[in-house]
Amino acid sequence: MDTTVIGNRTGSNLDIIQRIDRLITFLFHLFFQKKFLVHRLVGLLYLIQYALCFYWYCKNYETFKESFLIWSLPLTGLIQSIIATLTFTFLSRTKIDPGYYSDRGTLSYAFIVENTFFAGLLLFQWLYYSDFFYYYINNSIIIDNLIVFLPYILRQLWPKTHFRDSLKNSDKNKTTPNRKFYIIVTIITKVFYVWAKHYIGYFLNYIRFFDLANSQQISYIYLLLIFSAFATTISVFLHTLKFKGYIGPRTSYIIYMASYLATFYSFIQIRDIFFIHYDLAIYVLIGVVINFQSLYYQHIYQIILLILFNSHKFHLIPTNIDRLDFHPIYDRENIQYITTYFCLEPYSIKENVNIWFGDQPCVSMDQSMLIYEWYHNIPSIQWPKDAGFRVGANTLHRYIVINIKYFSSISNNIYGEHVTMTRKKPKYQIGTYEISTNAFQFQRNFADFSCQYHSSSMEVFSALLFSNPEGNLHWPQTFYQLQNSIDIKARDYLIGTCIYEDKYKLPIESRDQICEVTLLFYMKQDDKIPLETCENNRFRDIADEYLPVDIDIPKTLFDINSMYPNKTPDEWAIMNRNISSLTFESNVDHANISESNTDHANILYLTYTNINNYHEIVVLIHSHKLLFILLIWILLLIVGLFILLIVILRTRKYKIYISTNKKRTTAIAIGGETGSLSGWLTKRRFQQYGDDGNTIENEPLTTKHRWTSDSEDSDLSETEVHNSTDFRNVVLRN
Repeated sequence: MDTTVIGNRTGSNLDIIQRIDRLITFLFHLFFQKKFLVHRLVGLLYLIQYALCFYWYCKNYETFKESFLIWSLPLTGLIQSIIATLTFTFLSRTKIDPGYYSDRGTLSYAFIVENTFFAGLLLFQWLYYSDFFYYYINNSIIIDNLIVFLPYILRQLWPKTHFRDSLKNSDKNKTTPNRKFYIIVTIITKVFYVWAKHYIGYFLNYIRFFDLANSQQISYIYLLLIFSAFATTISVFLHTLKFKGYIGPRTSYIIYMASYLATFYSFIQIRDIFFIHYDLAIYVLIGVVINFQSLYYQHIYQIILLILFNSHKFHLIPTNIDRLDFHPIYDRENIQYITTYFCLEPYSIKENVNIWFGDQPCVSMDQSMLIYEWYHNIPSIQWPKDAGFRVGANTLHRYIVINIKYFSSISNNIYGEHVTMTRKKPKYQIGTYEISTNAFQFQRNFADFSCQYHSSSMEVFSALLFSNPEGNLHWPQTFYQLQNSIDIKARDYLIGTCIYEDKYKLPIESRDQICEVTLLFYMKQDDKIPLETCENNRFRDIADEYLPVDIDIPKTLFDINSMYPNKTPDEWAIMNRNISSLTFESNVDHANISESNTDHANILYLTYTNINNYHEIVVLIHSHKLLFILLIWILLLIVGLFILLIVILRTRKYKIYISTNKKRTTAIAIGGETGSLSGWLTKRRFQQYGDDGNTIENEPLTTKHRWTSDSEDSDLSETEVHNSTDFRNVVLRN
């Protein structure tokens, strides 16, 4: 028994050693043969980078995003494609069939050269969606516009292959068992190519051109680009494996199809971007329709979009929008209030979660700023003209946090805020100034505060009131628009009082904040935002001297500001109960954060304006959301039927072409042997791809090597054929 066990172990170890030996031999023949050595080594480098890229993306996206692979992987792919054009010069230059969409024959040289164009486009997108490279590409203007809008005008500098040529030659370049399979997958690939050209290419470039994608959407777009890198570069490697007989033709093509169909996973994850920026999606859809027309119309359309989009981006088109938008998305019957904060780092109970339940918006409230609050029964405030907040990586405000309080629990809501950023620097910057008093200052039914201001001059235009829950203020605790702005300069004193209808009945600690006032102000861009705060009643004598003894509590909104109606907050809310200011969709349940993606000198600004005509259209869409979705599906169905009709018409033409041009094949035997001249040429051609010409010469010509069509252009010259063949023994058979 012991001898048997030892024998089994020895046999198992020997089998493992043989497998390792075969693997090493396989890798050596594939990557380290002297012939085409540079091409092989660069290909190996690309495969290693691709595996590392996929690993880092899945394990830690932040590591991947900041790694060298963002530029090195697509650059290696471009270099590999250029080396291929310099290496495989022996491929047919007159062959119009690409050669990839068949199981019989080699690639055409035009297909190899054409692949450099798509590798270059892929390199551009990888760099374009990188925060580091985007800054330079966006500021280059020329490169930005040339690749985003006019890549297919540059495309005319490359040779072009067509799917239709592969379909027309199906009888010659596809074996009978695989012919139907290859015809079907070629048509699928052709339809996908039209989609990819416009929505992976144009649409995603348009989104980045206007910098409309958030960090989460960019992460899914990079996953899409990883799959695209496989379909662009590794797919050619699959053809090599197929040609050498390592994998079957169907297996090779199914892997290739899986790589490009996997891109739809990313589109599903970023589907909201199509609805939010539906105007760009429609522009691209028009481009899809024009794609079936002549190149002249396609180029004209892209030039028109170039002019239109640049005019919009650089504010050259006159509109009724003098500032950008900052609007709450609400329904008075469901939403009690919406607050908006700036944070250096948002607070979340779970790592990498951007929606959570709770009241704390930021990790450090000392580094936060409450910039806006909408209350259900108080009119929204208006920011000063040409004023905005600074946000971005080089400021303390990297995140925007939105907190929503509902009257009752609801689902499938579209409430939140629509915030649009601009790179155009406004004349003034907006900031907040905090005033607070604690319970120690509480006397009878009021609490006074007083302090001295020491920073740059500021204009206060709004104030937010807040009190401890036990000391409810008479009115909603939200921002109120001041009747006139208040000019505050350095060394001015700020004094005031918080009045309560009833004194606290519950015991409170002396350190508890019972009254807080947040002032919204604006100042010149060059002035430094004050970091000081006003706490308690530090100048009691001044407060006692200047504060009036009898203060009337406002009864209506009009008492605060004449711009408000002469109604109480509740009366105003009832009057506007059926009015909703739905602007843009934002799936926010309780709190949501948005990160600034600008990591360089470009500071973004938030500004505010009234609703405009463009927003009114979106309000209409949100009011009839189901109808809008139905119209979108009908439009997509019409486009799909249009494409299907074109495919059917072209398939019918193809069948007519085949029936009118089909001829009987004439076989040529050489020297009475059973082999054909086409088989002999296939063997000769295979030697050029072989790793070792001496070993190939002695191998039998098996069916796995018979992939060259007898209709293809030979790699041999007529002189070589005559000098290599004894035509005295040539017999023609009909």
